[in-house]
Amino acid sequence: MLSFASIKSWHDDLAEDLAHELIERTATTVHVFDLLRLVVTGAEIKITESDYTKIPNELRVALLKNDYKPKLAEIIEKLDEDVFKILIAYIVSGDEVETLSINFSLPIVRYLYAHEIIPNDLLLAFMAISLRDTSASDAAIEIIGGFNDFLESIFGGDDDDDDDQDERPSGSCHGGCGNCHGRHSDE
Repeated sequence: MLSFASIKSWHDDLAEDLAHELIERTATTVHVFDLLRLVVTGAEIKITESDYTKIPNELRVALLKNDYKPKLAEIIEKLDEDVFKILIAYIVSGDEVETLSINFSLPIVRYLYAHEIIPNDLLLAFMAISLRDTSASDAAIEIIGGFNDFLESIFGGDDDDDDDQDERPSGSCHGGCGNCHGRHSDE
């Protein structure tokens, strides 16, 4: 979903409400450290340790203690872009923040998208390659399954439900499969 949305965004063909829905539903499935390392590198964010003092104390303490509270989302949302860049570099620096609740992910990804710290098509691609393994999570599977139906209703899907598999025709087809248009009939 995220990869496809990245392509649609790159072509300026991604509906804003769909982009927001994707972020709302997938931000907590992204490994935020991996994502932020890519963003910091992509945005070429360079800071020093002395810059860390610009992060609001309440937010910095919450990060250190890995203690998310809903009001932190509002603090993150209101950050100046320069301070936000310091925040994400602080998170990935490896010096102080060792673990991070997935609850921090959504406000961070919302900010990244809203302020285009990197181009949004790139952000969606980075999210796609930073997904945590959710195969063991029934809740994630249920959310993704429902969202898949939602995406299919928006972007359309193949109404042909043969067996939902993409098969390569065998070499013995001689053009009769209808898939190869005779391209491998001489094999």
